[in-house]
Parts: sequence; C-alpha cells; structure tokens
Amino acid sequence: MSGLPNPLLYGVPARPAEVKKRLALASDWRLPTATEQAAFKAHRHLSGLADALIAAADVDGESWILLERDWAGYPDPPRFAFLAYRPDGSTICEADLDDPSPLWRLPAGVPFQFSKEV
Repeated sequence: MSGLPNPLLYGVPARPAEVKKRLALASDWRLPTATEQAAFKAHRHLSGLADALIAAADVDGESWILLERDWAGYPDPPRFAFLAYRPDGSTICEADLDDPSPLWRLPAGVPFQFSKEV
C-alpha cells in the first residue's frame, strides 16, 4: 500500500514518518497549472529529479507535488517522486515511490498507464 520502494535498493527516504503519514491520507489531486509547470521546468533541483510534474495537491496548508520519471527502475530511481512543502516553501519530506498511494485521488489520466500488450 505504501508505494515506497525497497529500502535495500534505494535507501530510506528523508523523514520517513512524515512521508508515511502523507501516504496514509486520502487527498484530492489536480493537474498542475501552467505557472506550476513553468516553475518546475525552471527549478534546478526539481527538474533534475524527474521528467514531468504530473499532479499537485493542497492538503491542510501544505503543497504536495507528484513527479514522474521517464527513466525508472533499478538501478535508476523508482518511477515517481513525491514532495511536500510548508506554506513558507520549506521542504517537509521527499520520497521516491514505486506507485502513488491508492488513497490519493489523482486526476483522470494521471499517472499515464502503459499498455500491457506487447
């Protein structure tokens, strides 16, 4: 359920208790705005973490973002990166995820589902 990758392969996320708390919260996500997409592309750290900002959420005064990588799977990092920020912009927690939490209500089409056909 947690979506957290194998810690033996990827290590333990920074502030794991904070990450797990947010993974356990049912939350409504939305598509990022054009302004948020532009900020993601211009951000040195975030744009280096993943290829796309796919969803954003505002939960209890926090800003959450979900990023997706085109390149994923061991030895590369997992497919998703999750980050939560305080209203002042400081980071609460950050984690790589194999899958988004099933409790998160993501917008239609997010994440993109690959066809299982060969």
